Amino acid sequence: MHINQIVNRRDAKTHRNGQSRRHVTALILLLAASLWTLPLVAVAQDGAGAQAQYEQGEQALRKGKMRDAEKHFLLALRADETHTQSALGLSEVYLMQRRYEDGLKVIKKALKDNSDDAALWARQGHLLRDAGKMKQARRSYDRAAELAPEDPEILQQVAGFYNHTGNRVKAEDLSQKRDRVLEKRARDEANQ
Repeated sequence: MHINQIVNRRDAKTHRNGQSRRHVTALILLLAASLWTLPLVAVAQDGAGAQAQYEQGEQALRKGKMRDAEKHFLLALRADETHTQSALGLSEVYLMQRRYEDGLKVIKKALKDNSDDAALWARQGHLLRDAGKMKQARRSYDRAAELAPEDPEILQQVAGFYNHTGNRVKAEDLSQKRDRVLEKRARDEANQ
């Protein structure tokens, strides 16, 4: 083989490899850019941002798709850190997965922005109870009942906690209070 043929073959191969490398580099850069913007596109895809992601998270949660639910709730909170429903949804996922510390972090952050939300206090109580921190759970449940003395769902959750811990008297008092609230609502609705 003549030396010129060897050089020409090597030059042709180097030229092809150079083009391939440029194509691969361009493809990698394009892929990296699309992955970087993916969460932004997902949040803004329909203009509703946090609420749309929350609703998708709720759908995934109802179907038992925990990873999808977690992803959507996280995207909702990325769009709006104060979206209480998303914090509750994400903490529900963590509660179901027994990831109590992760759930508590989410709820504590949400409580910083909305310390008067009884549902957040009740969820914190659930997480603490299941994590075995009963004294802290009791304080959270009591705060929830204090904030929402006319909310039958909150009263039922707090009564359930006291029933679970063996304080039947407190549980019965809360259950009776809940019943009175429901009776009053029924009378009010009948009078309208």
